[in-house]
Amino acid sequence: MLFRSRLCSVCTTTLRLAFENLKDKERDSEQIPHHTTKESLIDSVLRQSCHLCRLIIYHLKLRWGLLHREGVEDLKEEPTTLTEDDFKDSDFEFATFASDRKIVRSYMLGLPETLNLHATVSRYLLGEKGVFGLAVFDCDALNRDDVNAAMTRFWIFDRDAFGADVVTNRINDSTSSGRCQNLLNQWLKQCENHADCSTTDSFLPTRLLDIGDADSGRVRLVMSRDIVGKARYVTLSHCWGGDVPFQLTENTMHKMTTGFGLNEMPKTFREAIAVARWAAVRYIWIDSCCIMQHSPSDWEREAKTMRQVYKHTYFNISANHSVNSHGGLFADRLAYKFSPCPYTAPDIGQVYFLPQFDLTNPLTESAIAERAWVTQERFLSSRILHFTSDQLFWECAGLFACETFPLGVPQVYDNSTSWHYRSINVFPGASQEAKPKDHETWGRMCEDYSRSKLTYTSDKLIAFAGIAQEFKNRFPDDTYLAGIWSGDLMSGLLWKAYALNGRPMQPNGSHELYADPFITAAVPEKYRAPTWSWLSKDCAIAWQRPARHSPRNMVEILETRVEYVNERDQTGDIQSGCIKLRGLLRAAGWTQSGDVISMVLDGKSGDELLVPPEDPAAPPKADKLTAQRDTGAEFPVKDIFCLPMRLSVSRRATSFNNPILEGLILGATREKDTYERLGHFEANGEGYCQALLFELRDPGREDSQPWAKLNLRPGPPGQASQNGGFATQQGLQYDDALYRQVEERVLTIV
Repeated sequence: MLFRSRLCSVCTTTLRLAFENLKDKERDSEQIPHHTTKESLIDSVLRQSCHLCRLIIYHLKLRWGLLHREGVEDLKEEPTTLTEDDFKDSDFEFATFASDRKIVRSYMLGLPETLNLHATVSRYLLGEKGVFGLAVFDCDALNRDDVNAAMTRFWIFDRDAFGADVVTNRINDSTSSGRCQNLLNQWLKQCENHADCSTTDSFLPTRLLDIGDADSGRVRLVMSRDIVGKARYVTLSHCWGGDVPFQLTENTMHKMTTGFGLNEMPKTFREAIAVARWAAVRYIWIDSCCIMQHSPSDWEREAKTMRQVYKHTYFNISANHSVNSHGGLFADRLAYKFSPCPYTAPDIGQVYFLPQFDLTNPLTESAIAERAWVTQERFLSSRILHFTSDQLFWECAGLFACETFPLGVPQVYDNSTSWHYRSINVFPGASQEAKPKDHETWGRMCEDYSRSKLTYTSDKLIAFAGIAQEFKNRFPDDTYLAGIWSGDLMSGLLWKAYALNGRPMQPNGSHELYADPFITAAVPEKYRAPTWSWLSKDCAIAWQRPARHSPRNMVEILETRVEYVNERDQTGDIQSGCIKLRGLLRAAGWTQSGDVISMVLDGKSGDELLVPPEDPAAPPKADKLTAQRDTGAEFPVKDIFCLPMRLSVSRRATSFNNPILEGLILGATREKDTYERLGHFEANGEGYCQALLFELRDPGREDSQPWAKLNLRPGPPGQASQNGGFATQQGLQYDDALYRQVEERVLTIV
């Protein structure tokens, strides 16, 4: 059923007066009354089916329900249950603002006894097409400088944002509608004209499901070598959600190759076949049906082709909202939530209101987004059709669109939450020239993949292999080193470990080094990768980009080596790996007093190196030391070393200006000069940086704060000095009568 947008008489009058005021500079900020009571607002929905009022109530209910109630009601119901409790202890403002979020004009909602809405539109907001709007604010939160104070916000667009058929091309109440089918074919037709979206149909997976024509109720498993002529196929990304009731096994092989009824398949599979038929595609690839289950040899062979399977699919169908094979693709939804609300503004013409909801959340926060295999599937597929709980989304190298915005999602929605890997185009016909930010994009990819989940953690390397192989085309001069590229080795080595729920391994703040036994990063029982690789742990990671200007490397890489089980597959299983380097190895240890752990240098623990519990009432300190374990295990009491690796300072030439020193915490192994990674540290401020790079010539001197007297000034890197060593090579000058650089060592990290 189509949703038809209407406005109540109050909205029509309010908006007309507000836009008319734009003609008069003295009146363009005048407040125009809107609904003056809660009952009037609800009545406009029930009796006049007002689209704008319905959106206001829906989003106020959503926000207030989260703020003032223990549970959140089912928000798919009609908005008739707004009660006094929803308004209790709340005070709101209504505001207009520009794309830079500057508040131009606001007005009050009288609560809790009355609901007194006003509206205004500023001429300032019309300076740029499609970036002006309205908002509702929680005044109490606004007074607390709460950035989440906004309640209901609307963007206002012109007709161009939706296309010429915006009026007739209305959203239906289900993603199974004929309109959705038409949109898919529209997007496919557009995509075929994109220069970077060309695909070849020379590759076919080993096995495919032959779904016949649109009227066929039978499906048959076929070998691709038996297909005559050219053929297209689509793929399905889905959550298994435990046992999948329909699988290819030795016992089901005969039945599947001779044919079976479509109604025997689970709902998600049936609906994926229906979508393939929308585009007149005869073949579909579904992992559980096209890879022999419980057969290690077939799995190993087919897993190596996964990259090609998704890279050459006509398009990939993504079952985003379904948690298992029974959830299906299609979803019923409240069409008004995603339908643009039209209004003809005086002297401006047709404009459309749309709430500033997180449009792409169904992509990033769906059940399927947590699957590690899907990270690879989504990256490799040239075209993706997402079935979310809200609406369809389309992705290809040339277009990111949805049902609300079939011509492309505007930048105001597609700024930070949308798929940020579309700039890395690995598809046939696309330019493979590396871009300056490709290494940064790789880091974000590693972060996202590390946060995803695997049913079998032993799949961690192979589920990432296709991504690594495609990036190799972008970095032809780089060597792939167990999840890190040699061209960005320093950032790749300085990753930080987090728990899989996103909390840091040291969760209690950057000033404190708490050992939390309840948060651990799992270490695989079987060797997977060297300890310096993020792939060696089962945890979320953060990729460390240089924190400041002018990063200076404090180590010299001498050798990198990774040995693979199969040397012809350098993204596969790893036998061993090591990095040999020259650097400043600072012997250290840890001592614990209560919950606070302090670092020990020069055989003693001084107050100047203690990281104390933070007093919330105290002003923040410039100097701090953050150390994070890679796992939940305690740091050993001895045989701990700090390896400074990257020093970042400001561009100011006259001052060291709050430097940041990053490095690794290492533990000694039984082999001489060989260490393994235990964690990561970051030192902020001169005191900690100096203590890690230099040592007193006379450690026994009695001086309560010796490091505070160390005076560093940055000089040009490579400057010659009688002191020699890394420090002076990087332009750091110091009084060598009192201090000496920490001893340089050649060491190996495994």
